[in-house]
Amino acid sequence: VEEIKQYAFERFDEMTTLKLSDTVKKIGLYAFSSCKSLKKVDLGSGIENIDSNAFNFCKALDEVHIGNMSVWFNINFGNRYSNPLGNQADLYANGNLVSDLVIPDYVTVIKDFAFIGCTSLESVTTYGTLKVIGMQAFAECYSLKKVKLDNESLVTVSRYAFHDCT
Repeated sequence: VEEIKQYAFERFDEMTTLKLSDTVKKIGLYAFSSCKSLKKVDLGSGIENIDSNAFNFCKALDEVHIGNMSVWFNINFGNRYSNPLGNQADLYANGNLVSDLVIPDYVTVIKDFAFIGCTSLESVTTYGTLKVIGMQAFAECYSLKKVKLDNESLVTVSRYAFHDCT
């Protein structure tokens, strides 16, 4: 399976855990929307695109897992509710809770909605070649206490990048 089509599992209330294979590249519109019992999502290493509202109204969702952060930095999110973190969830990479995020040198753009709603995130540090922080990239990261933008290459911090980071 390379793609989960739009509306494929919408309102599938019995689903509590989702584990995608590494072959899945795309999740369509509203694919898992309103899955009220969904608590944990494990995205495979092949994921590239998650369309708008794919995880809209997944209110029980509190854990999002990715094997490698380099995969996470390359995902294109359609909107805030395409990102499963948008429901206020913790992010795990390689089984470890992501709380202190250091942006690697190879990352030049943090994409729109990349970390929106990430409850585990407490600090963000950038170095090197980062040029753009996308729209709402860190919005609603309520635990975020420290941001260190330590590089001369940063050109753009987009609209609402850190909105509601109390």
